[in-house]
Amino acid sequence: MIAKRSLSNLPDEKLAPLGLAEPEATLTIQRAGKPDRVFDVGGEAFGTRDRYLREKDTGTIYLVKEDLIRPLKHGTTRLPDRELIGVEMKELAKVTVKDATGAERSFEHRNRVDEKAAYWGAVGEEGSLEPAKTWVEALLKLKSTSFVAAEDTPTTTTVMATVVTEDAKGQKVTLELIKGTDADGKEAWYAKSTHTRLLVKMSSAQTGDLVADIPTVMGAKAQ
Repeated sequence: MIAKRSLSNLPDEKLAPLGLAEPEATLTIQRAGKPDRVFDVGGEAFGTRDRYLREKDTGTIYLVKEDLIRPLKHGTTRLPDRELIGVEMKELAKVTVKDATGAERSFEHRNRVDEKAAYWGAVGEEGSLEPAKTWVEALLKLKSTSFVAAEDTPTTTTVMATVVTEDAKGQKVTLELIKGTDADGKEAWYAKSTHTRLLVKMSSAQTGDLVADIPTVMGAKAQ
């Protein structure tokens, strides 16, 4: 994020004209391995639609383009990342599936670096499991349709399956596939993962089919 200009050492009595005496929002930027940077979001600059930001730690004020701020105002519904897990098949090392009863089974991606020789098998068992491969492929194709806005919060939810994925670096993502009732009283599917962080809406057909196939994967025999 690049500022058009910055101001420092501005006295508190001059914050009000910039909309920073009572800021309308807060912007937090998380950085890997570094402290968060937190900004107060102020008003628009006179004659433009640019916005004032004030860094909480330093008090420095920045003028940034409105185009940088506008998408964040509606980030829960407009941000483009529809991924539930955020990992490609070749990077995936292990998947653990738990159904609504608590029964679970783990599968590992063997020879994953060699696409032609790669296959999926149950942890602790020999042989390949084609149903596991097919199910994981369908899992990775699953995408959210949007985040759930406050006014669309479901009235009931039941976790129908929990999936824990682990990539080659040991990074894990936990995903819940959730069946519920939407704000209009209709049956709907949702998901929430450590990648999405928030509850997201799902395609009922695709998500329902994936969950319905879990018993097949759980009971599959190695070839």
